[in-house]
Amino acid sequence: MQNLMVPFLFASLMLTAQPAPGLSGVEPFLRSTTQAAEAGQAEAQYLLGMMEKDGLGITRDPAKALLWFRKAADQGHAEAQYALASMFASGTGTPRDYLSQVKYLRLAVEQNHTRAQRMLAQCFEHGCGVTLDMVEAGKWYAKAAAAGDAESQVVLGMMYLSGLGVAQDNTQALKWIKAAADQGFVPAMHRMGNLCEFGIGLPLSLPQAIEWYKKAAALHDLNALARLAAMADKGLDTLSTPTQVVEWRKEALLQTSKASRLMGGVFGGINPSTGKAIVTFDFSQIKVAHQPPAPPYPPLAKIAGIQGTVVVEITVGLDGVPVQAHAVDGPPQLRAAAEDYAMQWRFEPALLNGKPQFARFKLTQNYKLAGLQAK
Repeated sequence: MQNLMVPFLFASLMLTAQPAPGLSGVEPFLRSTTQAAEAGQAEAQYLLGMMEKDGLGITRDPAKALLWFRKAADQGHAEAQYALASMFASGTGTPRDYLSQVKYLRLAVEQNHTRAQRMLAQCFEHGCGVTLDMVEAGKWYAKAAAAGDAESQVVLGMMYLSGLGVAQDNTQALKWIKAAADQGFVPAMHRMGNLCEFGIGLPLSLPQAIEWYKKAAALHDLNALARLAAMADKGLDTLSTPTQVVEWRKEALLQTSKASRLMGGVFGGINPSTGKAIVTFDFSQIKVAHQPPAPPYPPLAKIAGIQGTVVVEITVGLDGVPVQAHAVDGPPQLRAAAEDYAMQWRFEPALLNGKPQFARFKLTQNYKLAGLQAK
């Protein structure tokens, strides 16, 4: 019975942030989970590691999380192996250690863990803990993509588009990007719009491009909003009403006044003159040239007592200057401030094979009423 109750109680805690029904507090759940973990149950060790890592019902302690993840990982628990690799990659609870990251990723991929396949691909893509090898990166992205991982499908499609690590093939690019878009993955939707707009892998079709952009725009994708506004300005969109165009332009301007800077050369991940992709990096691979002082806490959020973590996806130009910032996760009341703050950062050029790249990566900002932490 204990084997069934531990994950059930943990799910209750995660979904409600309250003790499970019938419990007077977190302590009974923590006690039963700890007992099972100390008895050697790998699932309980993993769950206890998650509680320690995220502070679920207890004080957050990444170092203890690392210990419990390691115990479960050494018993072959794939999720724990992946969690452990993630902590080594980010330096959470331990100094950053890419060799250990790769060690545990290799164990997890032996069990066909899809996210581990994607992360291992990223290691080969950026040379973290392994020799940079785009062919090997493509191999692992392909495994994760075949398993249905939408993010890997997009990356693989962009690799086929640029011929980086795989033979250049617009048909394969279209196949994988569309597979992700059909899953509702927003970045893939606006890239499908790119392919249709510029006739890459399929006949040029502005109506189809607009259709894809509209799908992404409905989900607040800034790249799609910017393209729709730009196409309307050029008279390329004769299907949408003036009211729709005004609404797209208003939302794009509201969320980022800098989005139009991206239109000069790279369209939402594709340079139409070369077909080259914006390269996705892990933030740990980006060198910060200037981190601005923490901004004032958003007044309305402060009054309402709202705090939390905001994840901002940043796109930078060849010079490392942000050209776009888009909050992809976090409390809505904090997102605009997080995007504005992200645009104030400056980075050294992101290099791939020694050459500056248009780069995309994520910046995490932890908003607490006591102050702001960014990493």
